Amino acid sequence: MRALIEMWYSRIPAHERDKPVLSYRGRLYTPSDIYREVVAGTRLGEELQRLVEAVRLSTSVNALVAQFWGVGKARALKWVEALPENFSIVAVDGSVVDKKGLRMLIEAERGLGAKAIETEALAAIQLLKA
Repeated sequence: MRALIEMWYSRIPAHERDKPVLSYRGRLYTPSDIYREVVAGTRLGEELQRLVEAVRLSTSVNALVAQFWGVGKARALKWVEALPENFSIVAVDGSVVDKKGLRMLIEAERGLGAKAIETEALAAIQLLKA
């Protein structure tokens, strides 16, 4: 079923191919990692493909969010690191959050940080379902 992963990988936007989308045995995997392992025919590739297929067949995205929370957190921390040092955002409650504050909220999984994690978890799920 290598063809399934090849087709899936071809639909992933280039800018998303090196961002984590899956966690397996304590390690994060990107679409590029998954593709490489499957094409190489490794046992790990077989396991990763099985996980990708399970997500693609799942009908409840909301049920997957908790499972992908760690992936979402890693993705959120990665994009926050890429923000300019002088970054700030006004939250719904009117408070101003800078880059350091946003990173802290993500690490604590609170408020705006929790929402960022959830958003990135959903993004990873949608990429797996592409």
